[in-house]
Amino acid sequence: MTPRLETFGLTLRAGGKRLVEELTIGFEPGQNWAVLGANGSGKTTLLHALAGLRAAQSGEVRLDGVNIRELSARRRAQQVGILFQESPMPFPATTFETVLGGRHPHLGFWQQEGPADLEAATVALAAVGLADLAERPVTTLSGGERRRLELASLLTQDPALCLLDEPVNHLDPRYQMLLLRLVCARAQRPGHLNIFVLHDVNLALRFCSHALMLCGDGRTRHGPLDAVVDAGVLESVYGCPMREVRIDTGRLFLPG
Repeated sequence: MTPRLETFGLTLRAGGKRLVEELTIGFEPGQNWAVLGANGSGKTTLLHALAGLRAAQSGEVRLDGVNIRELSARRRAQQVGILFQESPMPFPATTFETVLGGRHPHLGFWQQEGPADLEAATVALAAVGLADLAERPVTTLSGGERRRLELASLLTQDPALCLLDEPVNHLDPRYQMLLLRLVCARAQRPGHLNIFVLHDVNLALRFCSHALMLCGDGRTRHGPLDAVVDAGVLESVYGCPMREVRIDTGRLFLPG
């Protein structure tokens, strides 16, 4: 299958540190990728580069064969959605008004939202369990409710490619499971895929098909998740002993 998103010789550095060196990889429709690595290994930097928000030291990112940084911001936003690790909400607005903002890349200049846009926002709020809070000011929401609101905005935007930076931040186990299932199911739609930055290896094992491991010195490992992730690799990347536990549904890794 032809990749939707590709990197060619991508090299990223920050503060004089090598984060990613000469990465060439293709992300195909139907896949759910986990980006794994220790703190400071460059996971967020890589995600921003994949979204076209950060220039690389060398190499490039292509979306459907076109250098992503050559596309207009509006065109990128129609195809690629990014959930940031932290998203400030500086403007006073209701929950519904905030979610409706996800439709802006699909509207023309001065075009108002129509019935289909309002319906998309309503469905997204219901999907993340915030329908009852539609008229609440966003400033009154808890951290977990805001995270679900941010995801609802991404669902309303409805991009084919979702890049999610620590999407389960502030979420209790119930909503971690609900929202990861919700997003991963989107990869079954034609042309869709997801790339998650995750700290929890076990969530990656449960929900993702592929993994991109950042080793912290520019080296990477990537491919089908079962082929990339094992106790030895995790110990090397995270700097602590890891123990593999077999359960009925697969594998778990616990710090030793």
